[in-house]
Amino acid sequence: MADDLTRTLRQAYLKLVVSPDYLAEAIKRGLDIGQPNTGEELAQFVAGKLTSFPPQTIAEYRRFVEHQ
Repeated sequence: MADDLTRTLRQAYLKLVVSPDYLAEAIKRGLDIGQPNTGEELAQFVAGKLTSFPPQTIAEYRRFVEHQ
């Protein structure tokens, strides 16, 4: 179920960022729309960044967000 939801959300995002209405509004607001990244690309980027943090930093973050 989670995989289906993830796939659906990723597809919806990619459809949104290429839609003429979205592009027109982004340009009107002066946003740098650039090239959209796929969910897979973003997941790889985040995973790569997370593995570069020292284990003690990850442990400290977990303690903070888990209120331990």
